[in-house]
Amino acid sequence: MTLWIASESFFPTRMQYVEADGDTTRYEFLDLKRNGPIPADRFVLKLPKEVQTRVIDLGQGESAQEPKSRP
Repeated sequence: MTLWIASESFFPTRMQYVEADGDTTRYEFLDLKRNGPIPADRFVLKLPKEVQTRVIDLGQGESAQEPKSRP
């Protein structure tokens, strides 16, 4: 993998990787903005209606035992 980093911003401007079979993929990053605003709705998980969710108790429920203190 090769990264090109802008010396003034330290942002990556290009990335290239070469696979074992010689196939090459290259990305170029344009119009980057430093510390740009991010809308709050970007942090809201919106699942389709048909998706089912479950809460799994990982020992934090009523059956979890408190560690015993030593005398």
